Amino acid sequence: FIGNLAGSEVTTGGSNTLVGRWVGTAALQGVVALSDGSSTPNVRLLFNGTGAMSLDGTNFGAAGQVLTSQGDAAVPIWTTPPSTTPATPTTVGVMYGRTSGSILTPVLLGYQAGNQLPSNTTTGAVVIGTRALSSWTNATGPYGVYIGGDAGMMQTAGEANTFIGLSTGSGSTTYNHNTVVGYNCMTANGSGVQPQQNSVFGALAGQSLRGNANILIGYNVCRQNISDYNNAVIIGSNFTAQGKVAADLDGHIIITKGDGTVRLDINSAGAVSFNSTNYGVTGQVLTSQGSAGQPVWANSPPPTQYTFGTLPTTGVVLGQQGTITDGPAGLNWGDAPAGGGTTRYLVWFNGTRWSVMGK
Repeated sequence: FIGNLAGSEVTTGGSNTLVGRWVGTAALQGVVALSDGSSTPNVRLLFNGTGAMSLDGTNFGAAGQVLTSQGDAAVPIWTTPPSTTPATPTTVGVMYGRTSGSILTPVLLGYQAGNQLPSNTTTGAVVIGTRALSSWTNATGPYGVYIGGDAGMMQTAGEANTFIGLSTGSGSTTYNHNTVVGYNCMTANGSGVQPQQNSVFGALAGQSLRGNANILIGYNVCRQNISDYNNAVIIGSNFTAQGKVAADLDGHIIITKGDGTVRLDINSAGAVSFNSTNYGVTGQVLTSQGSAGQPVWANSPPPTQYTFGTLPTTGVVLGQQGTITDGPAGLNWGDAPAGGGTTRYLVWFNGTRWSVMGK
């Protein structure tokens, strides 16, 4: 007990902590109390034996109540909190979905997002962004994902597209099974064309793409100039295909550096070029230009000429070829070369010795 007359009138009980004047002849047990020192003291804080709290010594509140301030002129009191009602969604800028019906009902977020979808639609679309999928009026389809302002805004037919990025997929009325990620991709495909099964990744990529089953990866790749190619894989930024026709890209695998310069081009037949123009001719070999230039297809140089006596015996590698100019007549494939004649033979090193390949 701390304070004038603190606990002087407590008749029974124990384990109490009283600070300040206490008036009253009540039994106390396990109480913690703080009161002022006036002749009729005011209890300012009281914890009873169970730990319940009161700020006036009498009101311990009820289950679920909250302590509410009365400003600086009165003691806070326990009150029942007001009930809350969820805000009513608006049609502008608020996500909403149906609470009943088919699981394929749309989820929309953004001004005019999917705003022409009929009330009975089973589109199954997720549409996020101003005016995204804003031309679709059919009750079924497109079962896709449209994220970004104006994403898929012209689409009225097709299904199973994923368009992510501002204005992405906004260039045609019909798309099927395309996955397109990046700002302003596939925006100039042309009304009525039906790009299908394309995978496009990168800002401004495939803006005018009209073909099918292409993979385009990189900033500005195939943005303009060509459109009706199919089954191409093009990786690298700024590849414009300037001066090319669709047949130049159909079925090609092309890898470029950042400025669009081709570093590898494998055409639909499997032929290989390192600049999209020179695929070599039959029999040519790929020849290094060192570190200063791309390899080129060139005619194979003729084997080095030797006499039998000058055939090298050191520093020779498996498969190395040469010719001897002084072989005897009558040597056959696989024979060891010899000298002393005037017959020319093509020879090769088989890992152990030189061996005749033919005349």
